[in-house]
Amino acid sequence: MNHVLKPLSRQDYFSSLLEQAWAEIEHKQKYKSKVALPPDLQRRLNILSGNLELIDRELSRIAVAADEYKKKLFSGDVSLATDFLSTSSFRVVCEKFSTENNIPIRDPFDDSSWEKRCEVVIEELKNFGISTVSELQGLLEKLPIEKFLQYEDDHTLIGLTRDAMIIQDHNKFFNESYNDSYDFSFIDIEKYNGIIGENDIPQRIQAAGGEVTSEEM
Repeated sequence: MNHVLKPLSRQDYFSSLLEQAWAEIEHKQKYKSKVALPPDLQRRLNILSGNLELIDRELSRIAVAADEYKKKLFSGDVSLATDFLSTSSFRVVCEKFSTENNIPIRDPFDDSSWEKRCEVVIEELKNFGISTVSELQGLLEKLPIEKFLQYEDDHTLIGLTRDAMIIQDHNKFFNESYNDSYDFSFIDIEKYNGIIGENDIPQRIQAAGGEVTSEEM
């Protein structure tokens, strides 16, 4: 297993920026000013210091609230069922489903592009008619798990979700969701043919602007 340094969270990132900004202000005030600041400027500096502290405190509160929200999602809190999908709720719902159904996941969450790709699949879901937490849960629950696991050893959350849409209604997916920004492999085609029992998927992919390649996507 490769060990990768964990990237800074958004809270840590912004807190670090605040600390650097305040350190720079203090440095300039102490070492580059030959005289003490006039009362009016000192008052403005004190206000700025207080605002930075409030921002840092609020970032901490938001981080705690976000963690609590994820815990509620993972526990299946029904009060969140009608919440619109976000990158956070998408990840939690898919991870929960994968865990419960013993589906191995290999998502590169440390990849800086993961969240952007997640936003793309959320838009695909929306075009497919799925916008809320409960609708995504319902889509995943319709997957024929036993058949599905026969075709691949590991998965990504984004790939899992696209598979679920294609298996449920491949015509709708290629007509309304697919944006030809990625291709499919022969392994994908074998999987879809085996589960859906349709042989027109390569033609549907090509008609929508995509390609079928020999490499696993």
